[in-house]
This record gives sequence, C-alpha cells and structure tokens, in this order.
Amino acid sequence: PAHHLEEHEAVELVLGVSASLSPVVGLVFYLLTRWHWLNPALVGRFVAERRAFQERLGRCGLSQQCAAGGQRALELGELMNIWAFFRTFIKDRDMYYVVSNLVKPLTKEAQSSYAEIVGPKMVTWFVSHFWGSHFWAFVQSLKRHAQEVCQDQGLKMPYMQITYWVCSFSMNQWMIGEETGETVQESSFYKSLRAQQCRGTALVLDEFAGPLRRSWCLFEMLQTMILADERTECGFTGLWLCSDTGSFRGGDTSLEMAITI
Repeated sequence: PAHHLEEHEAVELVLGVSASLSPVVGLVFYLLTRWHWLNPALVGRFVAERRAFQERLGRCGLSQQCAAGGQRALELGELMNIWAFFRTFIKDRDMYYVVSNLVKPLTKEAQSSYAEIVGPKMVTWFVSHFWGSHFWAFVQSLKRHAQEVCQDQGLKMPYMQITYWVCSFSMNQWMIGEETGETVQESSFYKSLRAQQCRGTALVLDEFAGPLRRSWCLFEMLQTMILADERTECGFTGLWLCSDTGSFRGGDTSLEMAITI
C-alpha cells in the first residue's frame, strides 16, 4: 500500500540522516570527554604543576647516573608520590600516558631514567606489567605487594621503601635501543631480573589479565621460573601474581580477578 511505502521512505530518510550525523555526534562526544585537555587553562595548570614537581626533585639533590640494570630501581614511595601529586590529571589513564606526559618531560633535560633523577636504588623486586593498565591500579598493586612482603617476612622497614625495577621508570626512555641491547642477555630487563639482590618478580595483573598476552611479560615469567630453579637456596621467591586487591600468593585478591586468570 502507498502509506507503507511512505513509511518505508521515512524510515530510510531517518536512517540516512542518522548515518550522516553519526561521525559528527561521535566527534562531539569525543571532544566533550576530552574537553579538559582542550581547555588552555587546565593544560597550563598541568604544565605549571609538572614544572613545580621537577623543581622539587631538583632541590632534593638525589640525582645520580648509573649503569643500566638492577642498580637502577626506585622505592615504591616514588611511584606513590607521582600518583599523589598528579592524580587529578592521571585519573584512569595508563602507563603510556604517564611516560609520555610525565616521565619523558621530567627526564628530558638530563636524558636519563626517572630512577636516576630521584636517586637510583638496588633492585629488590622486578616488576612485569602491561602499560595499558590503569596507573592507579598499578601503584595500588605494588603497594599491596610491599605491605604483604613486609608483614610475611617480618621486615621492620616501611613498605614505601621496598624497591622495584619498573621498565618505564628504570629504563632511559631516551635511549631505548641501548636499553634493549642487541641480544636478550644485553637488555636491562634481563640484567635487572638476574641481579643477585632481586628476590622475585611481581607480575601486576589487570582485570583483563593483559600481561599474559604480552610477549615480553611471558619472557619475564619464563626467566623467573628458570631463576626459581637455579636459586633454590638464595632467597629468590619466584613469581608473585599481584593485583590492586592483593596478591594471589597471600590469598587476598578478589574472586573476580581469580576467575579472570
């Protein structure tokens, strides 16, 4: 019937208009969700606070250059400081954002790793993780791990002083080629994990088990298992599966995370 044809044409018209507008609607939505970064005042505030943070690091006078490897770890407290100072900007963003907007700008002048800027420490724990996970969850996962280690092993030191080798902070982001080396054995990853002072690997897991899909993380897990067999009497504790709710070893992680794994 004619009225059915008219309705059909009307539906096609609506769908056609919707299809033509969908890219525009999507763009508007994207701009609205990213408006705070299009706001010059907020961008200016971020740059100013980053400069203030960098000046504070300079006043501490702890900067020290050292060779790549296990001696270029940093205390958990340094990671907590970054989150506490920039949390209003980082929000739910990941390590890619942190490296691009904080680590690299803060180390540009020195052309060094962030760990060297804040004062490098000897590694106690090697960290394996996926850069695409939330940064806040990454910091919380290491915090829970450090607290558990201090409690279980009867350490008298504050958990914030536990040292971790984290590639994004311990590697010189301006010299990635030199950091990775021509062979696996020459890489900073390999040297740090095999440092005599390293007591194990903290594998930081997110809700999607992202690290278990990354070749480098799988390589680090393999090396950790090999080391666990080699150092049975040297205090090497092997692989710790960590999340923002706790570690699997301590039985503190959430049921949801356990099901995901």
